[in-house]
Amino acid sequence: MNVTTKRYHILDEIRGITLCSMILYHAVWDLVYMFGHDWKWYRSDFAYVWQQSICWSFILLSGFCFSLGKRKWKRSFTVLCAGAVISLATEIFMPANRIRFGVLTLLGSSMLLVTIIESVR
Repeated sequence: MNVTTKRYHILDEIRGITLCSMILYHAVWDLVYMFGHDWKWYRSDFAYVWQQSICWSFILLSGFCFSLGKRKWKRSFTVLCAGAVISLATEIFMPANRIRFGVLTLLGSSMLLVTIIESVR
């Protein structure tokens, strides 16, 4: 831990790697489902494990980092609203592939629930 910035840089690095992996995964998803490239490996177990590793990495990082942050109410509502915007956008523009309760909605809901529980204690 760097004392001057009070950040765990390893967490930032893991988050950055996971973010790059998510961007790459969704770029390939776009190529397969929006532009019609028939990449059979994308429907394989490897691609599923890749997708799940991204989801679980963000969920675990969020759970670990939540207690380290400040402005928990604001962050909870921001993440929850971001999930709602994505759900609404996919409902309007991609109804066949809509996201009802995605990772951002899960994270925002969880953050809000933990914030409420912490404030009651």
